[in-house]
Amino acid sequence: MAPEIAEPALVEHLRAAAPWGVHVAVEVEATGAPFEGATDGPAYQAMASAMQEAFRRPMERLGQGGSIPLCTALEETFPEAEIILIGVEEPQTLIHAPDESVDPHEIAGMALTEALFLEQYAAVPRWPAAGAVPSHPSARCRRLAPRGRVGPPRQGGAGADRPCAGPRAGSPANVPHA
Repeated sequence: MAPEIAEPALVEHLRAAAPWGVHVAVEVEATGAPFEGATDGPAYQAMASAMQEAFRRPMERLGQGGSIPLCTALEETFPEAEIILIGVEEPQTLIHAPDESVDPHEIAGMALTEALFLEQYAAVPRWPAAGAVPSHPSARCRRLAPRGRVGPPRQGGAGADRPCAGPRAGSPANVPHA
């Protein structure tokens, strides 16, 4: 939901739900756009696999009401990037509060997860073999991302129909371009 729709709806709800004649005053300091990361790409799959290996159970997804503004900015700037937030928390964690608690075993598990993720994600093929026709859209270039980075096409997203400007300096010359 867009911030300009969510904010007045939340304020209205708070005022309507106030018990026993309580008066609610709201002063909006800032709003932020929502963010939902993609869960179908190779980075997400590598993270899920790494977490399962490190913690010996499947990774769980957690949605929350707030969103870190950086995620939306990154998504707008690099639309093909996979954005994954990970954190070390446990049931007694008072995140960013006095006397914050984090189980040392969780820190060790997350360190292992990150190492496994980097190992597994590094093994994901990025470019097709010489002369091969890429079988997955992420192996083809259809747009030039910011700062000259060549990225895969975004499915139905902004810039999906823009032509590629060619390979960046130092990239393989045999990469097929749309």
